[in-house]
Amino acid sequence: MKNWFTYLLIGTLFLASCEKEELPVTPHPPGDVEAKVVEMGSLYADQIWYNMETGTEVLRNNKTIWDLAFENT
Repeated sequence: MKNWFTYLLIGTLFLASCEKEELPVTPHPPGDVEAKVVEMGSLYADQIWYNMETGTEVLRNNKTIWDLAFENT
């Protein structure tokens, strides 16, 4: 009985994958796009706050330095 269900499931998935290809959608024009790169280091060790209005880095600190930590053991 279990093998019958497995064959039915595989057969259904096989037949469902035989659909027509999807029609491509034409992408909309991107408009005014501005790309910026913020260097995060090789191990992503920093938290970086970035102001998108001015395009500047506001603050950077190490993510392992905490002001407050809690523990429940």
